[in-house]
Amino acid sequence: MIRTRWAHGVATLRREVDRLIPNLKELRAQEERLRKAMPGRTSELGVSQAFEFGQRSNADRTRIEKIRNDIQKLATRLDVTLGRPPPLKPQPDTDSERS
Repeated sequence: MIRTRWAHGVATLRREVDRLIPNLKELRAQEERLRKAMPGRTSELGVSQAFEFGQRSNADRTRIEKIRNDIQKLATRLDVTLGRPPPLKPQPDTDSERS
């Protein structure tokens, strides 16, 4: 009895594999065609990676904004004037450009 259930389970799995293989092969062929059509673009992020990167970026931005607000509140309580925050992108070294 156990052997017949096992054989039935194997047969069911085989049918599912046989049913899915043609679709998977077609999907693989489509991906290969896309990869060949866009050489050099393999280093770009996929959709899920880009989405995750965006979520992390938004979370970091929110955290930085909260810290900035906390610092401004603390400076106000201490009666300290804050200057402009440093730029996000590093500025080119102007001394080396003159040389």
